[in-house]
Amino acid sequence: MLLKDFLEENGIRHNWFAKKLGISPSYLSEIVNLKKVPNPKLAKKIEELTKGKVSRLEVLYPEDHLKKSMKEL
Repeated sequence: MLLKDFLEENGIRHNWFAKKLGISPSYLSEIVNLKKVPNPKLAKKIEELTKGKVSRLEVLYPEDHLKKSMKEL
């Protein structure tokens, strides 16, 4: 699951999630909008905070996840 979808589906505010991750809301926004890729340590924190709903691989390699999603359509 993409981070953007997870946050929207669970009604999680970017400011709250960014604070939990220890990053700025603007940096989180860049990650959510696929403009930046976090480092592996942050990707692991995202996976942990989402209880595995968003895997670190989906955060580190969003283009692979998007291609997979498109094939399923």
